[in-house]
Amino acid sequence: VRHAEILVDDLDVLDPVVAARLVGRALGLAESLPVGSFRRALGRLIDRETAPTLTERHQVAVRGRRIVVEAAGDSMSWVHALVPSVEAHAIFGRVTQKAVVIRDHDRGTTRGGEREGAGERSLDEIRADVFCDLLIDGTVAQHPEQARGIRATVVVTVPALALLGVEGVTDPAEVEGVGPIPIETARELAGGASGWMRVLSHPETGAVISVGRTKYRPPPELAKLVTWRADRCMGPGCS
Repeated sequence: VRHAEILVDDLDVLDPVVAARLVGRALGLAESLPVGSFRRALGRLIDRETAPTLTERHQVAVRGRRIVVEAAGDSMSWVHALVPSVEAHAIFGRVTQKAVVIRDHDRGTTRGGEREGAGERSLDEIRADVFCDLLIDGTVAQHPEQARGIRATVVVTVPALALLGVEGVTDPAEVEGVGPIPIETARELAGGASGWMRVLSHPETGAVISVGRTKYRPPPELAKLVTWRADRCMGPGCS
């Protein structure tokens, strides 16, 4: 039943012509994979099929970017920002990194130290404070020195042939934990990167096959890969 619900939910939002092209392959995946693996495999299948129109759809969607304030009661409000996914995760990443440094500075310990008082701000509270500080004041002198130079890192997975613009290759680029982005955006990010990490993956399952080096002691690149992959549960069938 869960397979059927995922199949209907994911295909129903697509253009009927696209859904009709995918339904046969989607049924094949549903019959052979557990629920969690099926959900991810179906998502990859849809991403590949809709990749050729992603740039056009993104260009239309990005014209709707905006910021909205919504009252929440008790003299509080939500600030909603609809922005491109790359920028959104870069913002959240930078705010989080700065918040961790400030939390540890307030504790007077290294990361992972014990609480020293019941009145200590939570990480969510510090994130909100940093968000306000940066948007209202721009540069914030009262932040600890080690928190002032922090910049966000966004992990983008790009098929090499798609990055090179090989004719007929339409596999999308993906921001880790977010989803597909236009290949033009991926090229811009790759061009500005200080270095690339080569990761070979299976074209159908997405499983990592090689990180370019084979040693018992993992190279720094593999350590980074493991850290990025560990942001979700790796249990069988878990999403």
